[in-house]
Amino acid sequence: MTTALREPSSPLARAALERAAAEVAAWRSDAEAAQELEQIARAVARRTGGSASAALAPQLSALATAARIDTDVPTESRIRAAKGIKAGVKALVGFYVNHVAQQVRVLGEATVNLGRVTSKELGRLEGEVTVLREEVAELTRTVAELRGDAS
Repeated sequence: MTTALREPSSPLARAALERAAAEVAAWRSDAEAAQELEQIARAVARRTGGSASAALAPQLSALATAARIDTDVPTESRIRAAKGIKAGVKALVGFYVNHVAQQVRVLGEATVNLGRVTSKELGRLEGEVTVLREEVAELTRTVAELRGDAS
């Protein structure tokens, strides 16, 4: 299901959106953007031993843990009346809290699943890049040899 974006109604929100769009457009056309992306890729490689997909695993694990929401609020109290009030509030709003928590939990699980699929695809692409780099190196050597033979 796709939701159409609507134009922000407030002038402040519209100005913020326009500024963000301008910055993204400027960054995309900036000649330094490719260099910055390469620096990011090198930093990821240093921190993960070369695999960006491996860097996602601990993050996805942390996200999966964070997606579990404990809705069993504490009702213990030193004050007898407070304990009763807490139990009453828990009984009154528990259904709604559980409903919202379930929606957040489903969103978290879907996000983790998306991350896992992305990580798997990223790992596959990293493998392809490695193979392609080897093929380019071989072709470069072959071209160098042919140029050497032709002279």
